[in-house]
Amino acid sequence: MANHTLLIKTLSAVHIGSGRELENDLDFIHFTNDECLGIVDEQKALSIIGEENIGQWVNAINNRSGLAGLLNTRKPNLEVGDIAQRKIATQGSVPQGRNKMKEQLHNGMGLPLLPGSSLKGAIRTALLTYMLDKDKKSKGGTFTLNDTNIKNNRNQPSDKRMMSHFFSPDAKHPRENANSDLLRFLRVGDTHFRETVCLRSRIINQYRNDWREKGRDVIFWEALKEGQLAKSSIQVPDDLVEAVKKQGYIKSPIIDLLTPEKLFPLVNEHTKSILEREIKFWKDQSQEYQIDTHIANNFIQKLKEILEVCNNSNANECVLRLGGGTGWAFMTGDWVQDPDLISDKMWDSIRQKVQRKFYPGDVPLPKTRKVDDAKEPFGFIQLTFK
Repeated sequence: MANHTLLIKTLSAVHIGSGRELENDLDFIHFTNDECLGIVDEQKALSIIGEENIGQWVNAINNRSGLAGLLNTRKPNLEVGDIAQRKIATQGSVPQGRNKMKEQLHNGMGLPLLPGSSLKGAIRTALLTYMLDKDKKSKGGTFTLNDTNIKNNRNQPSDKRMMSHFFSPDAKHPRENANSDLLRFLRVGDTHFRETVCLRSRIINQYRNDWREKGRDVIFWEALKEGQLAKSSIQVPDDLVEAVKKQGYIKSPIIDLLTPEKLFPLVNEHTKSILEREIKFWKDQSQEYQIDTHIANNFIQKLKEILEVCNNSNANECVLRLGGGTGWAFMTGDWVQDPDLISDKMWDSIRQKVQRKFYPGDVPLPKTRKVDDAKEPFGFIQLTFK
């Protein structure tokens, strides 16, 4: 079995949600002097409040009157270590009032977690885009996109049939069983980090004549902090792959791509291509619309810096984007923007379903971007295998 050490560096903040929303001054408390949020440890809180006063705690929850005031009454000069099970750094805006924060996924030991399944999902998207592009360039490609196979039974846009065609070509019931999926041969481990940060996610929206921030949307995320380095693993069971190929069980060319040596350059090129289109998009938009200076300077500059990382990556390195705030292009692979794959009629149909209401044809899809307080994007990591 080929077992490689995988080094992962966060090139920007990355949010992989646990599904929980934590409420300010109930689930966490802001400690200004320590520049952090303390996630409330219920046992520590109870030891300060006292079992005889637990009704006051219940009232604070029901009345949303806040926990910090109650704790400070019982223990003046409260410190983060007195109450917190873990700390989250603050950067820029912090939750106020009844603001909530989307929690980062953690493991059972409380370490911030980047699941292997999230990495594998982003790799799958890059592979699908690569296979669609390769297929269209071959004589009489094996898969023709039409209104039927890019939608599900509810007439909503879906890549299920494409995924079945390329990743489960020999299955009798595609995608119903993990054993029919070629990516079962790619095994990516979970990655544990050390630090998280609370960031406000801001939405940049195109209006009629300009791009500016949506002021009323207040969303906070706990995210993996930029600049961290962590270890994981990536495995391919070579003996099993050769055995199933020899028996003729698998005929898809994807099976030959499932080694880091072949996969990483492919993924890096995928990310590079989308970054180049995104940078060009903003260059074109700046010539036509008024764009907030911070967006033009910070957001676009960060994209250029990450593109430079792509350009300088070695064969054993690649850049990938995943998690919250990654946007339409990186979530889908952006193959729907290819006029050689999608007809104008199909594109209009997808736009109507995705945007949910009518917009003129010159309004871009997507028409929003999510950034942090510094107007920088989320979700970029660099992978290196050894």
